[in-house]
Amino acid sequence: MKFEVNVDKRVGIGIIASVLVLTGAVFVFALWDPAQHTVWHDANDVKITIDGTDYSLQEVLDSGEIYGSWFCTNADTKQPCIDAKFSEGLGQNGYRAVNCVNPNPTQDRVIGRAIRYKNLKWQFLTSDVSRWDDCVDGSALVVRAIGP
Repeated sequence: MKFEVNVDKRVGIGIIASVLVLTGAVFVFALWDPAQHTVWHDANDVKITIDGTDYSLQEVLDSGEIYGSWFCTNADTKQPCIDAKFSEGLGQNGYRAVNCVNPNPTQDRVIGRAIRYKNLKWQFLTSDVSRWDDCVDGSALVVRAIGP
């Protein structure tokens, strides 16, 4: 009995390459140690530069330099994601940026120092002139709480 296989050279090289790639993938999978190679980064592994100084993410979170941010739509109604009292300002010293984003793309977003809900309107305290102004109906609020 005679066994003969007639394979083109390109096909043979492709089969050998496929077997090698598959063998390598199985080898890596077999040696992978999830305790040693985690998918997620630890907060100490993420580096952040603030005003030219490097910190770890954990240091920045612990110091209160970064707190969080929210994106609220429909600024013409009171939003549950910001716990603002009816007429008091929120975060005058605690928020570094409050953006009232106008739905009209030709107008710039407004950066404020604080946000409040008064007279059925969201209002922001402008950084430049220290004046409370209304957000335009239908605009969105972006509140970035970046520590005290």
